[in-house]
Amino acid sequence: MGGGAALYGDDNWVLTRIVRLRDEGADIISSTVGHPDMSAEERAEVNRTVHRLADGALVDLDEMFGGAWRATLTALGLAHYAAVQQKRGSRLEKRRHYRLAYLTWIYEHDEGSMLQADDFLASGALWFGEPVAEEDLHEAGRWLKEQGYVDGPGVGGGRPDPLRVKITPRGSQAIEHELPLGAPDPAPSATHTYSIGTINGPAAIAQGSTNVTRWGLARTRAGYGRRDRVVASVASGCGPRGVREARGDAARGGGSQ
Repeated sequence: MGGGAALYGDDNWVLTRIVRLRDEGADIISSTVGHPDMSAEERAEVNRTVHRLADGALVDLDEMFGGAWRATLTALGLAHYAAVQQKRGSRLEKRRHYRLAYLTWIYEHDEGSMLQADDFLASGALWFGEPVAEEDLHEAGRWLKEQGYVDGPGVGGGRPDPLRVKITPRGSQAIEHELPLGAPDPAPSATHTYSIGTINGPAAIAQGSTNVTRWGLARTRAGYGRRDRVVASVASGCGPRGVREARGDAARGGGSQ
């Protein structure tokens, strides 16, 4: 049986393995939960995970000499497994999960060149303890390319997804801004600009501008004088009418010198 530290560190995968061993009538010990040729790192990961399950009362552990143990599934563990199986059965949620997992993997490994799509199968991606399968990869890659999140050449033989893949700007934006996949891209914010003519030089200031002060705007031109009231009117977001009224005041000689 294949495996690895990523699998052995996942509570749901290990619990599923324990249930299947119980159903087969096999001993539930470290070498059967993992495999006989496990590395020291993998064996340590299995031990940590089984002890977490024991702490949660999902299994009972019979500790033996030399750090060995024998596990027994509890009623709570069986109920938890049933709940996990029900969640695994959601085809839509599984697809959404792997689309995001695959796109995140591509983003994290992007170094400017195409990635081999099949490398994702060895990434340790799981769905409630169930390892990613080829059909999961193909569906995720096909959908992500159709939606413009990734790009890359495909292959023959009916494969629907790119064989080599690269993230697109839309894909990077989705990851960096945590945007829901499939949602419309956010529209750029509109800026309304009003021209207020020449005040010792041309000026155009956006209505409702923030982080702008009356004096900060005025200081961009020599002196303060009557035109200062025009600048202050625009900075307050009063719109074209306020601009015209302020300009009229300035022309009539209003304002402080």
